Amino acid sequence: MYGRAKDATWAIVQEIIAQECPTATICAKPQELNPTISGKPIPMTYPLMLYGEPNPLPVSTCIDAMRGYGRCHTTRNYEPFKQYGFKEGDIAIAQSAGAASAIADGGSVQVAFRVGKQYPITKEMIADPTYQQQWAEMEKHNAKALPHLFKDKPQVWGLHMEPLGNYVDGKILPFPVVNREHLPSHPKTISAPINIGSRSSDPLGAALTNPTLKAKELGKIKQNYPVSFLTNPFVPAGSCRAETWPIDKPAGVPFVSAEQAYQYYKETVTKGEPRVQLMTAIIAAKLQQHPRLFEAIKDRGGVEWLENCTHYVTSSRDNYWEGKGKDSPFICALIAGYSRVLETAKTDVATSQVPAVGEAAHSPPALTTAGKNATLPPKTCNPLANIQPLNEKVARNFPKDRAMAEVATQFIGTSANPNTPSSTANYEKAWGELANTGVYSANDIIMVSGNGPWRASNEQIETAFKNHYVPLLEKARASRSSFVVGNASGTDQLVQNYLKENGYSLEQVNGYTKANPPELTASVSTASTHPAIPQAGVMAETINTYEQTTLETLRTWYAAADKLGKSSEYLAIITEVADSFKSGQALSEPALIAMNKDLESLRSLNRLTQITQRIADVLGTPITDGSTEVKGKTYDLQVNPLRKDLLISQKDGMVVLDIKSGEVQAHQVDAQVISTFEEINFRIDSALSEVKKEYLNL
Repeated sequence: MYGRAKDATWAIVQEIIAQECPTATICAKPQELNPTISGKPIPMTYPLMLYGEPNPLPVSTCIDAMRGYGRCHTTRNYEPFKQYGFKEGDIAIAQSAGAASAIADGGSVQVAFRVGKQYPITKEMIADPTYQQQWAEMEKHNAKALPHLFKDKPQVWGLHMEPLGNYVDGKILPFPVVNREHLPSHPKTISAPINIGSRSSDPLGAALTNPTLKAKELGKIKQNYPVSFLTNPFVPAGSCRAETWPIDKPAGVPFVSAEQAYQYYKETVTKGEPRVQLMTAIIAAKLQQHPRLFEAIKDRGGVEWLENCTHYVTSSRDNYWEGKGKDSPFICALIAGYSRVLETAKTDVATSQVPAVGEAAHSPPALTTAGKNATLPPKTCNPLANIQPLNEKVARNFPKDRAMAEVATQFIGTSANPNTPSSTANYEKAWGELANTGVYSANDIIMVSGNGPWRASNEQIETAFKNHYVPLLEKARASRSSFVVGNASGTDQLVQNYLKENGYSLEQVNGYTKANPPELTASVSTASTHPAIPQAGVMAETINTYEQTTLETLRTWYAAADKLGKSSEYLAIITEVADSFKSGQALSEPALIAMNKDLESLRSLNRLTQITQRIADVLGTPITDGSTEVKGKTYDLQVNPLRKDLLISQKDGMVVLDIKSGEVQAHQVDAQVISTFEEINFRIDSALSEVKKEYLNL
């Protein structure tokens, strides 16, 4: 879609672009009467700076580029929030003093916009060609403008904006509809090919190779590119021809490089094409986890560029992996991995543009909190895997925290006393973009962490709970998320009491508390024809948010049922339920029960597959087809990650779970099966911990 900014290469920018630039809704905004305007108008007086390049837009000013042409970012050499007196979420005004516009002949043109996030733009970002290009797409200036205007400034700030409409006589009016079909497109350019290897003279070539640890040692790149792949098992210190790993890699920690991941798993598959497929999967994981690399390939010409690149790493040039373009098995794997990530990105975009189940295709997409959930980055590893406990006392409880982080999908927590070091502050930083998002779904399990009275006063803890935790907990509760939380005094007890008061059931699991939402049937009103509304205490906008969340949940239900292999007739019933809900009817009790059951089933299957893959990795034996099998006392397991196949069967031959090519073929998974596998996983953790202690005592 024109004007939609690409995922940013810098982690802080990646989420913001996706959340703050929903250009699809700009032309369909309804009139908003008497909006509350915050702060001072922000000047938007510059023309678009093109540096001699043709203008792809039919407008030539910054203010007009906001009016339906995708401009959703501005750059300043001062902090915007402080300068203009607004904050994220406010509605503010951008103003062009005296600029001629399509809606005014002279005078001041004003555009209302919702204030997004502000962030510092570092000198490294200004010098980065990939960020320059993404900045240009958001600003609609030429990419050269960023270093030319801001290279020598002592501080530079970026501000994301969501243009809402023209601001006229105290009202927000929709922008004129833009016919994007007639906008000129940019011709695709293919950059000059490079040699990809740890000694490449081009930093991108050194970063795209597998042994990036070696490339960094040689000074070709400035950072490592760790890769989280499958179960991230323990790997002892060692070496291969390409690079050396001087220290052990603990279980649960990503591989230090794609090369280490490949060397660990290569003996599980036969030589030739199976190993190329293994390398493809590892490279795809690397590009997903380091989007700067993916975007850099894309900017240089994508597959066509890679087909012209070479991979020569020996003087004799006779290594199996060497060659030019598709004559090199390594570059074939790189092309396939890049293509896999590209296809995933296209699918994600297409999915985000598909109407909700039962929603008419022509309906304008709604800008909802639930809809933003798709823009959150996936959790690829345990965020606490590399965290070191603050002290010996904290270390005793740390396994519990790491266990919570293993099962959780998001994090809520902040330090009640910012001046005191705390585990919660470290955890918030480790979770990064998945911390305190305010965007939740019924599929989320949220880890909650907070200070105890030994880190902050009771007054500080209660204030932080009221101002920070409760608003986020309410949003998660409205989305029917689950929680995991510790059992300490202070914040943990406040969270547990809050959840218990709001109908959550609490259970003890491996030293922490799991909080499950109340039964869905409890929120059904048999006397009301309106959608069920969460309990009192939720903010005033809950009704609208709940409707949006429920539509999102219905979409999730449809996808879950499809994943579980439900029949087309069953899927059609879900569509009918969604249609009825959109027309104002409450979800029926049978529908709520069925939806809850399907979502819980898929959640259980996902957890079961995670544990099964870990068991296979630790206890499994490779077999000829590239799979790994485990023969147990009660269950037999067989896993093939490359084919996305997984089979769990009992000794009597009964199939517990059969997945082929990522699709569920059959399953008979109940709570007892999940409990058994959780217990096995816990015993493996305990055994590995004992082995590690014995090893350290040698």
